[in-house]
Amino acid sequence: MVSPNRTARTALLREVLEVAIAVGRRADADGVPVPGRLRPVLSMARVGSRALAAADRAGDDDAFRALVAEAVAPEELDDAGRLWLTRPPGWEDQLEELVQRQADAAAEADARRALDRERRARRRAEEDRDRARADLDRLRAEVAALREDVEAATRRAEEDGARAVAAADERAAAVRALKREEALHARAHAELREARTALAAAEAARAAAVQAIAPAPAPDPAAAPTAAARPPAGGSDPDRPAPVVAAAPAEPPIDRGAAAAAVGSAARSAAELARALDALAATFRPVAPEPARRPRRPEGPGPARRQRPSLPGGLHDDSPEAAAHLVRLDGCALLVDGYNATMATWPGRDLPEQRRRLVDALDQLEARVGVDATVVFDGVEEAWRRSASRRVDVRFTPAGVEADDVILDLVDRLPPDRPVVVASDDRRVRTGARQRGAHPIGTEQLRSLLG
Repeated sequence: MVSPNRTARTALLREVLEVAIAVGRRADADGVPVPGRLRPVLSMARVGSRALAAADRAGDDDAFRALVAEAVAPEELDDAGRLWLTRPPGWEDQLEELVQRQADAAAEADARRALDRERRARRRAEEDRDRARADLDRLRAEVAALREDVEAATRRAEEDGARAVAAADERAAAVRALKREEALHARAHAELREARTALAAAEAARAAAVQAIAPAPAPDPAAAPTAAARPPAGGSDPDRPAPVVAAAPAEPPIDRGAAAAAVGSAARSAAELARALDALAATFRPVAPEPARRPRRPEGPGPARRQRPSLPGGLHDDSPEAAAHLVRLDGCALLVDGYNATMATWPGRDLPEQRRRLVDALDQLEARVGVDATVVFDGVEEAWRRSASRRVDVRFTPAGVEADDVILDLVDRLPPDRPVVVASDDRRVRTGARQRGAHPIGTEQLRSLLG
């Protein structure tokens, strides 16, 4: 194996050594003796490191070196070639110095190239980081826009539901009004029948009254006398008194009581007819809508509301000291938005490594301060093992459910007298936690707790 120094020397002397090999080939062809160590490499088609090393060793032969000097003038060679060919006193040290200088220059060039490669790699890494940050900002903006769309859709759905309930109430009121209308019509028809009956009775009473007050017909004078008025047969008897002729019966007197009764009955029938007609007319008037009923307020006191834990004087909500104070409260529950925390703390790690680091750090936090920690990750993770932590409650959301909803539901389920801290940078989670009486902290505060 050729040593590095020997390789560097032959590389530096390549120009003069190639001339020496060419001179050796011509001399060998002309029958001129050449050094024995050079003869095996003269037939090689390619001048490699082995041939150059053999030519370097052949230079120790002064006669061969003289042949080389006849083929090339020293001033045509570089400094290393002139030293090898002329070999003045101390030439080996000078040549070694040139070799070392060239090695240093090569090492410096290698170092510069390595530095340039590192700088290019760093620039690429920074560009990749900037692109990743831009992608993350874009994704966060898209998520925020999607959440706004979902909230708007939720509001529209609630409004549609309210309108549907109002429409159902209006339909029920319309059905009730229609039924009332039908009942009024049925009652009007019944009253109309009664009015017709009363009218017929009134007509009959009027006819009876008219008949009762009408005068009797006068007797006809031309009518034949009755048998009592005729003279007896056989002629007249002058000694007998003339018979008394019976007078026509007088007209019976008008029964004014019966007539008054008939007229009163007709008046009552007419009054009943008028009432029936008024009732019938009322059925054709528009029915006023039934007033809406106000919902009844629930009786009794409502459920107790959670009160946010107060901070000592001088502490700000977003300070690490505030977070340290809150998690040390007696019975405090810490709810962590899993991937929101891991993506901000260990963005370069894969998801399983992020989860493991967060759960281990929360486990150590529980051991230090005694807080009851629960971390919620989006999605179902089949490979997770519950034994990864002895204390932390690790939860994964069902398919189609966000960790935000699970965290806010956990806040609602915890007792209202227990202090709750929610760690997340998500605006919806922080707003919902604050509305529920929990104390939100950011991922920077959470990192200060985890250490």
